[in-house]
Amino acid sequence: MDSCYFNGDTPLHVAAANGNLKDVMHLLDKRKACLFVRNSFWKKPIDVVEENILFLKKRKGQPCNETMIEHLNTIKDLIGNATHKAMDQHTDIDKDASFEKRSKEERLFLFQIRVFRGDILAIRRFLKTDATLINQLDYDDRSALHIAAAAGHTHLVEFLLNQEADKNKKDRYNMTPLDEAKMNGDDEMIDMLKG
Repeated sequence: MDSCYFNGDTPLHVAAANGNLKDVMHLLDKRKACLFVRNSFWKKPIDVVEENILFLKKRKGQPCNETMIEHLNTIKDLIGNATHKAMDQHTDIDKDASFEKRSKEERLFLFQIRVFRGDILAIRRFLKTDATLINQLDYDDRSALHIAAAAGHTHLVEFLLNQEADKNKKDRYNMTPLDEAKMNGDDEMIDMLKG
């Protein structure tokens, strides 16, 4: 459920930004929408909600703004709780039966797409189904750790390192995941990959 609008907004970005609690709940609970997908402005759904809250607070005095701020705060809490749950490595994850039926090539492709999107829940399910994916390489000799670092997904870099991903692997361009983090200027990620 991560199809995008022209600006990269997913249905979760749009529903959350507009204060549609029912739609947000449906997207999270029934459609398993990814909380970590960034739009073209490098914003996750929770970031868009926080921006809208700040915008509405600056326009005080309008009763409709107060109601909308309440809706947005509820959505912010809902997304925040879902994010915390997704990040909790103690939460049990089931294998993915449909993923299990895929070929080795399809699994790698689907896995790396989810890494690029930052979808830690799908990644955890996929790794529970096929643990060998952690260090498999694509056509450019890039691992999941390379992709997570290049996409700026600090939460995934941490997770993949905890799963013993090879942080020293060089890709076709002689780049390591650390090199990718340095290109992004992400100090937290750089420290993780140096450690």
